Amino acid sequence: TIGCRYAKKISIKRNINEHLFVKTIKQLNKFYPKHNKVIVSDRLGCNFFKKISKKYSLNCRFSIDYASDFLGCGKIILNSDACFQLMGGGIIQFAAFSKLPFLCVQTENKNHIRWSEKRAHSWHKLNQILILTHFNISQLFFNKLKSFKIN
Repeated sequence: TIGCRYAKKISIKRNINEHLFVKTIKQLNKFYPKHNKVIVSDRLGCNFFKKISKKYSLNCRFSIDYASDFLGCGKIILNSDACFQLMGGGIIQFAAFSKLPFLCVQTENKNHIRWSEKRAHSWHKLNQILILTHFNISQLFFNKLKSFKIN
C-alpha cells in the first residue's frame, strides 16, 4: 500500500505532487514487481491519483474501490505486505502501530517524540522506518527504498 495525500486547502505542503507520485510508483514497481500497488487516500486524493495513474499507465489500485471510510483504509493497509508513504498524513499510523513493514519520510513534526534516534516507537523493527525531517525528504525516501526489505 502507498499512502498518498492530496488536499486543496489544508496543509497542502504535505501533499505528494504528480512527479513524486509517478516516481514512487515506478520505483516500487522496480523493486517489487510482483506486488499490487494500492493507493490509500480519501475520495479526493484517490480521484486525483487515479487520473495520474491512467495518464502514465501505472496500473495502480485505489482504496476507494475497496473501502468506504478511514477504518476501511486502515484494514487495507494492515492486510498489505508493506506500507510506503512520502510526505502525506496520518494514515501511516495504522502501520506505525502494527508489526507491518513500512517506510515513511515526512516533514518533521515538533510534537512527535521519538523512542530513539533509530526508532519512532519502542516496538519498531528495522523494517519499520519513520523519518521526520525538513531536508531532502524525497531524496531520503528513494535512497532508503533501495535497501528496504519487506521480509
